[in-house]
Amino acid sequence: MHENPFPEGLKACIFDLDGTLVDSMKVWQNVDQQFFLSKGILLPDDYQKAISHMSFRQIAQYTIERFHLTETPEDVIEIWMGIAKAEYAFHIKAKKNARLLLSYLKSKGIKTALATSNQESLYLPCLENNKLLEFFDCLEDTNRLKTSKSEPTIYLELSKRFGSKPSQCLVFEDILVAIQAAHKASFPVIGVKDDSSRKDWGKIKEETLRFVSDFEEVLVFLKKYI
Repeated sequence: MHENPFPEGLKACIFDLDGTLVDSMKVWQNVDQQFFLSKGILLPDDYQKAISHMSFRQIAQYTIERFHLTETPEDVIEIWMGIAKAEYAFHIKAKKNARLLLSYLKSKGIKTALATSNQESLYLPCLENNKLLEFFDCLEDTNRLKTSKSEPTIYLELSKRFGSKPSQCLVFEDILVAIQAAHKASFPVIGVKDDSSRKDWGKIKEETLRFVSDFEEVLVFLKKYI
């Protein structure tokens, strides 16, 4: 973990969705398994990690090229969306104390943004179902910005919208590639523990201010400063 305990002059918090705010990574493992099964392809062990930082279209293109599929990216995305839609709208749950943390930030006048690689048609119903949407000042995704989480573009865009320096925006992420991208752009980062990134937990801990498994830990930390 980094020595500086807290960003000076905190103005905003930027949250990833999948694996950070909500427990959804197992859903995508199931989506991948169903998709590859329908193609008669064995799901490779390295697939999840390879695509973890990509936008939907990038994942679709990567999948088509790697496995020599005949579908277009739009075809592949439509298949994935069909499998995942009901899960996001009704079944995926927020991580423990996520709403409590967002409520606290709002009460303190700290701006909040969503920075996700997911599709709007999935993340909006998920936020609504978990009663989290009301807390966000801004929603953005890498698909619209034509970028990925391996680059800090989405974080920089959101900090700009808030009129804040990167050092004044606290980023919450669960994926190592995204954490490294944010950190290199001078964003302080809170690492959120998710089983899907278990192999990277050691490195994530080194790259973040705090590495937490429950948002109550973040509340205890923040209440010392704001």
